[in-house]
Amino acid sequence: MPRKKNKKKRRFLKVLKITILIIANIVVAVAKTIFIDLFKNLKQYIIYAVRPEEKERIKMKLTTEKTISLINERLQRLERLVYSIFEDPEYTKRKEGKYDIKELKKEVQK
Repeated sequence: MPRKKNKKKRRFLKVLKITILIIANIVVAVAKTIFIDLFKNLKQYIIYAVRPEEKERIKMKLTTEKTISLINERLQRLERLVYSIFEDPEYTKRKEGKYDIKELKKEVQK
């Protein structure tokens, strides 16, 4: 009988400990978000207000990165198709090849 109570007590303490740790981690995460990120965001918005060209520079950088990734994706698709012409003529008849050709047609028609 005492062993059963002891097991139940240990299990209860373990569940209680895990619950307290989860709650503590949530509180810490919220506190960090409020206090640390708040100051970073305020600093950023002050910089943007004082120097609007900084905001434009960041926007331009993001746009450039997006365009480069899109171009790289298209280039990889073209490389696969060109490789398949010389090494694997059956590629364009398979599912992957048909998909690549369909996507290239869409991009060319834009």
